[in-house]
Amino acid sequence: MFSEMTAPQHASDGDPNVEAKIKEWCGKVDNKVITRAPDGVDTEYEMFIAGLTSVWLSASTWYGAPAGNSCSKDAKITNGDCVDTLMRAMSTCDPNSGVTHGAALAHGCIYFNITLDSTTDPSSPPWNRKAGPSCTSDASGVQSSFFKGLYPKFCNAVNASPKDASKATYTNADYTTPSKRGLERRTPPVSSSEYKGYKFNLEWTGGDGCRADCAESFKELSDQPCGDRGAGGNMATQGSINAGCGTYSFSIDQPPPVTCKPGEPSKHSMDMINAGGCSYGPSGSCLAYPQNYPKSAFQAAVHQFCWGSYDWTVKPDAVATNYFWFDTSSEDPDTHLPPYCIGSAYGEFWQWSPASYKYCKATGGLDRSNSKVMVSVELSQDQTDCPAAVDHKLESPTPAYCEQILNTVADTCIDDKDLTQTGGFYREKTGDGCYDWWIWGIRLT
Repeated sequence: MFSEMTAPQHASDGDPNVEAKIKEWCGKVDNKVITRAPDGVDTEYEMFIAGLTSVWLSASTWYGAPAGNSCSKDAKITNGDCVDTLMRAMSTCDPNSGVTHGAALAHGCIYFNITLDSTTDPSSPPWNRKAGPSCTSDASGVQSSFFKGLYPKFCNAVNASPKDASKATYTNADYTTPSKRGLERRTPPVSSSEYKGYKFNLEWTGGDGCRADCAESFKELSDQPCGDRGAGGNMATQGSINAGCGTYSFSIDQPPPVTCKPGEPSKHSMDMINAGGCSYGPSGSCLAYPQNYPKSAFQAAVHQFCWGSYDWTVKPDAVATNYFWFDTSSEDPDTHLPPYCIGSAYGEFWQWSPASYKYCKATGGLDRSNSKVMVSVELSQDQTDCPAAVDHKLESPTPAYCEQILNTVADTCIDDKDLTQTGGFYREKTGDGCYDWWIWGIRLT
């Protein structure tokens, strides 16, 4: 079990206690000068042991001191300021608790610290020890060379206020080609068009007087071992590094599990096709045979399926399904998607005369449409590691969740430049069992 590090604050809390050691140490360093000079000493410190914890008292030059403090390269420690600042830091961070977890407070041109650690080596203070990166063993599937084109944007934001905590989430659209000087080894070329659907979460805890800056820290995170997982120099899914005054970390969220099926509809539709006895194939009579349409038609179908107030509930033995006609040559000003010309017989009767019907002007399909898309959510054929299947409400938690899942399929499986792409599905593992969310184009009627 993890045990937090603490030390007694006062004599009444235990012995040895931090208050007594502060007064003792501050007397020792009274009138000592610390300096920013390269060949000088910028930190005075001392360690003592309290139980299983080492307690480090230190006074460092405050590199981030405001200009109004008029700090020079040298700063003199005084006993009074030392005792007062450390005691105020301790009582502020852990008021009336009897123990300290560590504290820090600046005064004038000096940064005073109480640091708790596990080392017992008095010659190895924690701020001088270079901790290597820590990361998970699994690979994210993202090349480290791509990651190196993301973190500079985060570091620019951190550098504007390095003492403050900061975090951000980026996508592939935030990638910029890094300078060649930053790439020590030859790697396959990458671009912002790759890793669509991935999310890159970067975080900085904040700190002052660091031994490594943001770019240096993330560069180390993108090298071995965190940037060399799996084959081809993949980033780990999570990693962090201590910069001496705070921690930089990252995590990579992979896109949902999507399977593109360019020539195959869902099992439910195949069952209907087989029951109907139609001929299946490019020149066959089956209406559900997959067809390619512009991505906007699929996005419009997603919007209608998820926001059409159908109150969908899919059951282990009954699917939630519908198909819709659209005109991709026009736009519905309310949704900025192709207008919805007519719907199937499922659901509400108003599908036969939807509000955006008046914007449909195409030829080729029913009611001036030129595309037809089917959406279906059904019990997954793969129930590996899934809970027992029960009724599953699709609009939970919100219709936006439904829209996010199906648009992920559309974004992954439909490419307006590739006419062979007709649709696919997303396998969702829920507490109600595993369900497949299908969307694909079908033959226009």
